[in-house]
Amino acid sequence: MEKVDIETCKQACFENCSCKAAIFRYGSDASSGDCYLPLELFTLMNVDPDVIYHNASAFIKVQGPSSYPYSKLSTAGVVIISASVSVLFLLGVIGFLIYIICKRRQATQMEEESIGEVPGMPNRFPYEELKIATENFNKKLGEGGFGAVFEGTLEDDSKIAVKCLEGLGQVNRSFLAEVQTIGSIHHVNLVRLRGFSA
Repeated sequence: MEKVDIETCKQACFENCSCKAAIFRYGSDASSGDCYLPLELFTLMNVDPDVIYHNASAFIKVQGPSSYPYSKLSTAGVVIISASVSVLFLLGVIGFLIYIICKRRQATQMEEESIGEVPGMPNRFPYEELKIATENFNKKLGEGGFGAVFEGTLEDDSKIAVKCLEGLGQVNRSFLAEVQTIGSIHHVNLVRLRGFSA
């Protein structure tokens, strides 16, 4: 570029991505000179002022943190977006797990509540009533399959034996069928089933 000032020369190099340096050469007037924008820098030699009658200034482009004002912002943005997405994903997984657990509890509760609605079922006792009748399951009569048997007395002073089932996580249809079958049998040699608690 010919007949330009030093600031125009520097700005031209700054705006050109391929430019590595701006070399400005001028005579007696610094406001008008020649500008060279080399794409590669190999060496800068000392020039003998007795041989060449020009003044020259060289400006080398250096890429530093100030050259890219958006680099820190974009890195921070990536970190914030990544953290936000991770947190949202984690909240989604936790929400899904809570939903599954609540559904299972609700299904179990509905199954337990439907036990008393089956026709032909004996009396359903509240757990607290059996706890009082057996004096907090204190008098153990023995132990059989699936649990221990405790002695108790109901409010009408009738003696009962309460079997506490162990290892059954939830009430199922086989338990209901067994209670219904045993409740419908009346025999001299069998203890009558007064009721159950679930």
